[in-house]
Amino acid sequence: MKISSTRTILMLFLFIPFLGYSQYNADVSAEILVTENTEFTELRAKASNATEVNQDLRFVFSIFRKENEAAEQTTTKKEGNFSLDSFKSEILSEVTINKIDTAQVIVLFLVYNSEEKLLGKARWSQNEAEKQEPIVVEKEVFKEVTYDAAILRGIVTEDTRTKPGRDFYRYFYNDYDDSQINAEETVSVKEFLALGRNTRIEVRIGSTLVSQFYLRPKDDYLRNMSKVTLSNIARYIQNQKNMSQQIERY
Repeated sequence: MKISSTRTILMLFLFIPFLGYSQYNADVSAEILVTENTEFTELRAKASNATEVNQDLRFVFSIFRKENEAAEQTTTKKEGNFSLDSFKSEILSEVTINKIDTAQVIVLFLVYNSEEKLLGKARWSQNEAEKQEPIVVEKEVFKEVTYDAAILRGIVTEDTRTKPGRDFYRYFYNDYDDSQINAEETVSVKEFLALGRNTRIEVRIGSTLVSQFYLRPKDDYLRNMSKVTLSNIARYIQNQKNMSQQIERY
């Protein structure tokens, strides 16, 4: 019975556009990241958790292939359970498609919660019959860019004055690097002199302040403030993305 239900969902996603997608890709999003060159297209299935709680999830990454109109459709599928910490992302599967391949190819990426509720979905196609606008949620195309343009993404800068400040930066940088958040604007960590012998940390994305606090020379405190700061950054980026999507709809 469960298999029949899954087939019905897949068939609907294959042959009709994604309707009301705002119901999906909110708390947990599914993305198909696309890297292209002259010969190949590389697809990566990325799941992201935009909430403050850890999520137990299941994914299905399906490739539907049809050599021609008269041929039978073949399906390759990878699926599995995984956990995603708050404000974290993970690449779950990859596939490379030859651009000169004349077969009709549809790639579908679905993410469910532990109760089998669909939370995130993304779709990509090549040589699809009666081709329409590709329906891919949050599609990212990584084209060739100059060196200067490439290095500006995901930069974290440091301006600290004390050992606790440097320790915080080290913890934060490691957490940020592990999170795969990769903000488009520079993230800056700066330490300021405060009252007496105290110092204060400010963390900004571009010119926007996302976190500030007084330093304490305690390891547990610094590690916790690193996690709090990372959550603030992830929330800020998600809010910016939501605002951008609302503007595009209007």
